[in-house]
Amino acid sequence: MKRASLLAFVLVMAIGGTWGGAQVPSTDGRWGLCMSFDAALLRAQQLLEETSLTLEEIARETGFGAAAVMRHHFLKVLQTTPTQYRRLFGLRAVG
Repeated sequence: MKRASLLAFVLVMAIGGTWGGAQVPSTDGRWGLCMSFDAALLRAQQLLEETSLTLEEIARETGFGAAAVMRHHFLKVLQTTPTQYRRLFGLRAVG
């Protein structure tokens, strides 16, 4: 696990872990058997760290649906935006 991913995991677990089983919609808009909120957030962080996908692509891929929704949750949980997160932990930041 990359250092940034580990840090992100620790941050999420420190502030509540599973979020009471809350779920986000799947990429086709269905609710139910899809990843949990914390798993979606961690996957978004991983994609921001390791890919050059756009924020909209990452939001759809992880079930947030739109970049604005993903941004809201990043601010609420991690106190940063996806763009700021990518600047800190993304491929170019590592060097």
